[in-house]
Amino acid sequence: MTENQSTEIKSEEVESKSGVVTFTPPVYIQRYLAVSKILKSEPWKHRISKVVDFGCAELKLFKYLKQIENINHVSAVDIDEQLILRNLHEVKPLLFEHIGGFNKRLSIDLFCGSIAEPDERLIGVDAVICIELIEHLYDDVLNLVPTTVFKYLKPKLAIFTTPNADFNVLFDLKTFRHDDHKFEWTRAEFENWCMDVISKYPNYNVSFEGIGEGPEGTEHLGCCSQMAIFALKNPPLPNDLSCDRTVAQSYKLLQTIEYPFKIDERNEDQKFFDEVTYRISNIITSKDGAQFQRYDLKYAIPMNYLSIFLEKWCPTEEILLEYVIEKNEENVPVLIYDAFDYSDSESEESYENVITEPEVEMVEETWSS
Repeated sequence: MTENQSTEIKSEEVESKSGVVTFTPPVYIQRYLAVSKILKSEPWKHRISKVVDFGCAELKLFKYLKQIENINHVSAVDIDEQLILRNLHEVKPLLFEHIGGFNKRLSIDLFCGSIAEPDERLIGVDAVICIELIEHLYDDVLNLVPTTVFKYLKPKLAIFTTPNADFNVLFDLKTFRHDDHKFEWTRAEFENWCMDVISKYPNYNVSFEGIGEGPEGTEHLGCCSQMAIFALKNPPLPNDLSCDRTVAQSYKLLQTIEYPFKIDERNEDQKFFDEVTYRISNIITSKDGAQFQRYDLKYAIPMNYLSIFLEKWCPTEEILLEYVIEKNEENVPVLIYDAFDYSDSESEESYENVITEPEVEMVEETWSS
């Protein structure tokens, strides 16, 4: 039996005593999104590059982790070897990633092992993630979780989620949400466990969030799932530096997958204009593209259609417009106008802020997501 079962609400609607409780998106997706949001937020987005997913089960979290810019290595650990092997397709590079190369260096190690035992290959990870894991553990294993995570691995960040038993009154349940659950904690019980952890490992702070809001009027019950975020104090306390973390290789390495990586030799200017060209091509070949075609068969793309995609390079529309005008002398195939400065009643001079290229090739493209 895996340490992380697919317990949770698999559809957006769940029968309850009072009717139907709706979750949009489903709660299991909300958990992945909540973890991703933390990893992409300050201060973590520049500090987390190596992540461990304990109780990885069907490997569903990986597709969220791979999209986070600074993460370049993931270790996925579960006690069910066959479950991991059956779901390898979830972590293998997609066809277009093989052809064009992935946008960063990325690898994943797949391990069969238990969180009750640390493995030396995980020493030095930046973040530990345990999504809906602890409720599947017997007491003897559960009691060793803090030791593995906080004594040996000592990540900068550790995230645990678990069902909120307070919320169960909304469901027509005779027992736990899943037949493999060994317990389900109320918010108070979960917080007590977490506070006991930081009393033993005072180098960490902990905070709490809810995931999966219930119907209006049930706020006093909390959310469907509860999440604890443990953060290593910066700088750590002195005793954090003296702990012996020598451990063995206790896990079975099932497979290592390296994503194909193509070194991007373009400078920032070229990246910017390639992105502009790509976005314009997508816009004018879409079903709404015809509305942007002028009488002279050229296209006038409103600034706000582009700037939302290009914030990485140009945080404001004004900067984008000035930047493109500046580069127009280099014959870049871009055509843009400011929607706020133009109206149908204005003359042709309204296009003075338009950058044109004599020929814009219209090619229909299919992109995998």
